[in-house]
Amino acid sequence: MKKLQTLFAFCLGMASILAQDVAVTGTVTDEDGNPLEGASVYVAEISVGTTTKADGSYELMLKEGKHIVQFS
Repeated sequence: MKKLQTLFAFCLGMASILAQDVAVTGTVTDEDGNPLEGASVYVAEISVGTTTKADGSYELMLKEGKHIVQFS
């Protein structure tokens, strides 16, 4: 029984490690390379988004995987 409990605890730990969020960061600029403040940055399929800071930077916390990041 002790081995089963240990195995179960290990599996739970691995599941939480594998499902961790990752930070996606970047900078939104215009055609001339100037930062864009207040631009929308979002991932529509999971309804996650943010706006850029004064320096055009943003950060999104996403689950690992493939996502399409959109800007407007």
